[in-house]
Amino acid sequence: MKTIAGPILLVLFSLPCLLAQTVSPPNQQALITNGGFEGQEGNFPTGWILSSETEGKWEFSGKTGRSISVSGQGQTSSYWKSENNPFAPNTTYRLSFSVQTNGVGTAIAGSHLANIDLIDLQADTSWQSRDFIFTTPQHVTDAFLRFGQWQFDGKVYFDNISLVKVTPVHRHRNNLELGKGELIHDGEYVFYSDFTEIDGNVSRCLLQHSASFNTDRWILSAQDEIVYAHTLPDQSQQSGVIRLQVQKRDNATLLVECDADGNFSTGAITVKEIDKNGQYQVQIPTQLLPSNSIFIRLKSTGDCQIIDYQYQAQLEDDALQFIGDTNYVEVLSETGAVDVSFKTIGDLNSGDHNQVVIDIANLINYSLELEATLKITPLVSTDTFASNDADQGTSLQTITPGRRIFTVGVAETWEVRWTDYRLQQVGNYEMQIEVADRFYGEPVFLAQILFHVPILYQADYGEIVSQDSTLATVWWADSTRKISRQQVPPTNQTSLIRLSTAKNEYEPFQLVIRPKYRLSQVTVACSNFVSDQNDLIEANRVQISKVDYVLVRHPSDSVGVRGYWPDPLLPHTAPLELDSRQNYPFWLTFYTPSDLPAGTYRGSVIISGTLGTDAILSEEKIRQPVEIRQQLSATKQREASIGYHLNCIDASGTQSRSAEIEAEDILLPESMAEQAKVVEVLKEGSIWQETIEVELEVWDFTLSDEAHVRSSFGFDPEIVRKYHLLTDDQELDEVLEKYYQNFANHRISPQNPMQTNPIFTDFEGNWWIDGEQDSTVKIEGNHSLKVIDDDATADVAAVNINLIPIDSTKSYELSWHVKTEKLQQPYQVSIVCLDQNSDILQIIDLPFVGSGTWEKEWTQIGAFPTETEFIRIGFFPARASESGAKTGTAWFDATLLSALPTGENLIPDPNFERSITDWNITLDTQRFEPVAKRYLDQFHFNTFHLPLEGMGHRTLQGHRVGEIEGHQVGTPEYEILFSGYLTQLQNYLESGGWLEKAYAHWFDEPVASDYQFVKAGMDRIHQVAPKISRLLTEQVEPELIDSVDVWCPIVPNFNPSRAQERKGKGDQVWWHIRSEPKAPYVGLFIDHNAIDLRMWLWQTWYYGVDGIRIWQTNHWTSQDKFPDQEAGQMPQNPYLDPISYSSGSLLSETQVSNWGNGDGRLIYPPKSILASYDIGQLAKSTSGPINSIRLEILREGIEDYEYFWTLRDLVSQEKAASPESTVAREAEGYLVVPDTVLTSLVDYTKDPTPLYAHRAVLAQMILRLTNGP
Repeated sequence: MKTIAGPILLVLFSLPCLLAQTVSPPNQQALITNGGFEGQEGNFPTGWILSSETEGKWEFSGKTGRSISVSGQGQTSSYWKSENNPFAPNTTYRLSFSVQTNGVGTAIAGSHLANIDLIDLQADTSWQSRDFIFTTPQHVTDAFLRFGQWQFDGKVYFDNISLVKVTPVHRHRNNLELGKGELIHDGEYVFYSDFTEIDGNVSRCLLQHSASFNTDRWILSAQDEIVYAHTLPDQSQQSGVIRLQVQKRDNATLLVECDADGNFSTGAITVKEIDKNGQYQVQIPTQLLPSNSIFIRLKSTGDCQIIDYQYQAQLEDDALQFIGDTNYVEVLSETGAVDVSFKTIGDLNSGDHNQVVIDIANLINYSLELEATLKITPLVSTDTFASNDADQGTSLQTITPGRRIFTVGVAETWEVRWTDYRLQQVGNYEMQIEVADRFYGEPVFLAQILFHVPILYQADYGEIVSQDSTLATVWWADSTRKISRQQVPPTNQTSLIRLSTAKNEYEPFQLVIRPKYRLSQVTVACSNFVSDQNDLIEANRVQISKVDYVLVRHPSDSVGVRGYWPDPLLPHTAPLELDSRQNYPFWLTFYTPSDLPAGTYRGSVIISGTLGTDAILSEEKIRQPVEIRQQLSATKQREASIGYHLNCIDASGTQSRSAEIEAEDILLPESMAEQAKVVEVLKEGSIWQETIEVELEVWDFTLSDEAHVRSSFGFDPEIVRKYHLLTDDQELDEVLEKYYQNFANHRISPQNPMQTNPIFTDFEGNWWIDGEQDSTVKIEGNHSLKVIDDDATADVAAVNINLIPIDSTKSYELSWHVKTEKLQQPYQVSIVCLDQNSDILQIIDLPFVGSGTWEKEWTQIGAFPTETEFIRIGFFPARASESGAKTGTAWFDATLLSALPTGENLIPDPNFERSITDWNITLDTQRFEPVAKRYLDQFHFNTFHLPLEGMGHRTLQGHRVGEIEGHQVGTPEYEILFSGYLTQLQNYLESGGWLEKAYAHWFDEPVASDYQFVKAGMDRIHQVAPKISRLLTEQVEPELIDSVDVWCPIVPNFNPSRAQERKGKGDQVWWHIRSEPKAPYVGLFIDHNAIDLRMWLWQTWYYGVDGIRIWQTNHWTSQDKFPDQEAGQMPQNPYLDPISYSSGSLLSETQVSNWGNGDGRLIYPPKSILASYDIGQLAKSTSGPINSIRLEILREGIEDYEYFWTLRDLVSQEKAASPESTVAREAEGYLVVPDTVLTSLVDYTKDPTPLYAHRAVLAQMILRLTNGP
């Protein structure tokens, strides 16, 4: 083996992209005939036939030239198929095609070997390009391509079909190779093949298969099998587990077999026979472990589908962190003169694990003088790797990192390397490798790799600020960035970090340490910041946090990628240990109080630590002759001396066959023959320190305390109680105060900060829970109390609502009249004794038997248990039991409870005569009012959700109508109670000054079938309390107009014209985001562009939207995914698992859906709570929340909105004072968001530079209008 190596540097600056010129040499063999469907004669295009002539057509127009189509009416299936079999066994292919449709249903593409159902096609006149990468089975007899429809209603067109062989190339690290879906993290190896991706059935671990694949699942028939090989050289697997989701038919059984050598002979073990649908977890037998390799065979006896396959193994080495990936090499041309195999193409990102290594073998009988060239070309955005996370231009030049010239002798193999290429910009790229015969000047091999650099690895920003980068490089970046662990430092340098801010504003930036050697005891601290006028920003006004990373295993959408994403911001309170060759960002945030004098403040950030290992600072290079145990020709020696074989070493172990043979030692070129002699070493423990100068300009204007964009962000106090292990309400209130202060600091309003201290409504009149007044059966007066138990699974009783105070030292008489429905019907009266805390001391059960007619019963209670302060009385129409199986009906009347010897009746309305009109409806605001004053008035929350009684809700079967105290909507009783209660509530909030902040949101995201129910409820509110705002999470719809005051659609459903029309009528328009939308819209996901939540506020201003809403901020766990938390099962750890799972849907575990990374999770619990999570324990904490980068960037956007609002307010004042003011007219122009920032909901800059530029302009205009020129 010969080696050619040399360092290269590829730096892609901010230049527009250049469309790659794909080379298609004339000798490239087409695998299919007439993929463009061209031709003039006949009924069918050459190479294709139709399964049903009545449901397909050869069209005269297409995307380019002609096309084919299939049609249906929603009940049939039809397709075009290729006449030839283009497939070879055990081969990977990329299928590309264009599709267009004018209907709905399922289009199909691919083959019976591997098919993809296209169910997401939009009826549109535009063509859509699709790709499908798949691996064929061991046998491909009678195979063909097919394009068609299944139960499609309408017409589907196909054009430009291409099928090419591709070779998967996986990511390498040292001696380890991991492909897409594989990762090693903290001593655990995980393989998860996402079947829904375009290469769903391709993986490094797939050894062989005889099954077919359809869209998102394996399809097995009788005797079909799939074999996975989980091989990890030098990594010992100590334990392993397989996770499967299976669907099967009839009597089929899926056999799960394990083996250590892959032969599946005598050593194979059948570990599971699956004969039912569901999810399964299967342990690897201990007799196969430990091992470097575990082979899994899934074999079926009948029709069976594999919906999900995962494998996890615990490794002996817990230090390695490695995320695999797979790219695909397409050979465009080859003559057969050489064989080229790809060892690695690097990580293809902005990190420092980027090198291309290929082996070139000479296959002919004479030596070849070759030139190998590597080119990386940025592409204009294409559908091949569709992405919306970058601004793609049109003028980036193709970069040729370097060429390698060498001579390959007969039967020799040369290793060729290109090292350290660097990618900085996000986008789509083509890597092209050409090997040319220098003698003939013709290529003998040409291949391309299409790849994408995701937003996580964007690296075309930042500046180095360290004075000495010997031990570590320190660099800085603005806050609207997500800095990956891997990306190498920028090339630009500065000696001063410059920031700017208004008063009463938070201004963050990031300082990044990238050690070259391990560093210990690292601290980051700030000095005081002093202005030219000696005004002071104290050091404690600068908050310092360490950016933490979460491992994204399942990307949220096309923008995301598997990898470590920055999100939690951990307070920097203790020295840190930093490993070499990775980034450690620190998040520093200035707060400038309202009374801080304007000016330019300067100070320092001091970074210090010690060297954690010896560091070699310099070496002396010594050139020595190296003996090569290999015969080289004199020709080769001369060529090496003049540079033809620069950086070459002959290590093939085979004898050269050149004409002139000489055995001799040679002097290798410098870089290969040097040895290092250490000259200077810095010892472990040596002090390291950097001082970074920072300048902060404080503008002379102040942002208001209360945000002018309305907000409502969900927050669940009970989740805080659960994670913090809080034992009582006082502890909870103390911790919630810290959470609410954090919301206030970020200028957002939690959905209802009074949730744990609500307004209680006392409908005093209905004294009983359950039971109803009956005017037809009574002993005296107008009514009795009728109690019905018709539930055979639970006991039913009428129980008094309000506690009855008693003296436990006295005796009491209890009497009542009763009529049972049946003769000899057992019934029961119970007395519940409670202490001063309303805790149960004793339950006294009194069994009786009714006669079916009215009769009086009584009992005397000589003494209650000591410490009894209150009692409750329960009337059971049937005898109570553990099963609740007894049922019955009884009437009770003329009740009495009095102290002996004589006393007043302690039961109010003992004859059940009180009517609805007599009820006393009161609001208990004792707990609500002080909390509302604090949070709404002092914390400046600008909205809160107002819960309402008796509104009804959606059910699985339809709708449940509202009711109050057992009286349903539509009854006179309901109308009296609802009107009396809601009128009081409106008047109370208005008197407190909180009515304008309140909104009623009682129904979430209705569909069309809900509109009538929702409209009736909204109108009911307005009729009684017209000043209470009614919010609906729905876009403006004609059926709901005049029944909604605050419209809040999800962002993609926002209609600008309808929104402006309703705003003109006095409505407000908000919008919200959650697990939707996905790219290309802004999103709240961890694995999205950092700019998204800031851009959302710019879009809010751009479209004149009044408010923003996010459904939840602390969705740290899911009851659906982690259902047994009350039984001791641990809740989710959001630091280890960033996915938000569906919750509250009563789903089985197999139905739990993935809402996205970080959906509903903008804050984290303190990390100390989860320190012992791996041993099943939480730790109590009374600390406040941990913020996320996304929450910080959201605040940046809200503050940007305040700049716009402040300027608009000043313009209005200026125009009122001077209608012809030229500065007002100039400033008015800057209230329009420039096109460089955004032009639509999906077209917006991913680079924050234009935002910062326009923000500075807004600030200057504010200063001009405030202070004059």
